Amino acid sequence: MENNKPINGNCWVACCDILGFKKKIKDFECQFGEGSLDIFVEQYYDIIITELKTQDKYFPDDVFSASFSDTFLFFTRDDSIQAFEFLHSTFDSFYRSVMTRDNWPLRGAIGFGQLYADIPKNIFLGSGIINAYEYSEKQNWIGSIVTQEANNRLKELNVDLSQFDFKEYLVPFHKNGRTDLPEKLFVSKIHYNWPDVVKSIKQMQKELESNKDIECAEMQKIIIKYNNTLKFFKECP
Repeated sequence: MENNKPINGNCWVACCDILGFKKKIKDFECQFGEGSLDIFVEQYYDIIITELKTQDKYFPDDVFSASFSDTFLFFTRDDSIQAFEFLHSTFDSFYRSVMTRDNWPLRGAIGFGQLYADIPKNIFLGSGIINAYEYSEKQNWIGSIVTQEANNRLKELNVDLSQFDFKEYLVPFHKNGRTDLPEKLFVSKIHYNWPDVVKSIKQMQKELESNKDIECAEMQKIIIKYNNTLKFFKECP
């Protein structure tokens, strides 16, 4: 970022987190005891952070990132069309790498709104983050969507997402989530350009179903996420 000057204005913000990460952390602690998280970082987390840093190299003057535990942010310096294209490309690339190479299921959203980002001071706040985070958390599948607010801004810029690698789709949300979220949103067809994503999702589901340590009720909740995802892949080839 030029002269480390903070970003302060309307921006594109993408947010994603890893499904099942918290349980994996707790199970790891129970199995290996106190003082063992350095092993977890070495075996699992460092790989994800390395991928995050790799993505930072593609558009170093336009797309920036930050992370906390299993939550990852990508953001731009403005709300231009080009900035959205760069962010979408980076976000999809991160998705593909983490899911296919590292076998971590992600859910996320590209949002829009005000952002104040001071990277050296590690300060990140604004409605843009809230917008992306809320939509990300409510999804009941593995996927990447564009929020209604972000799509409204794209329409103002005369951008029609249906002409690109997006599909307007009835996104599955948690039933106990917000009721004011729109039924249909644009979803990134990440499997269109990278079909290995489908293979990875199926493999993750297979490994999940063979895990005897997960209670039946909890298993069913998780399986629904995979079924919803594979249904989208099938209906939107």
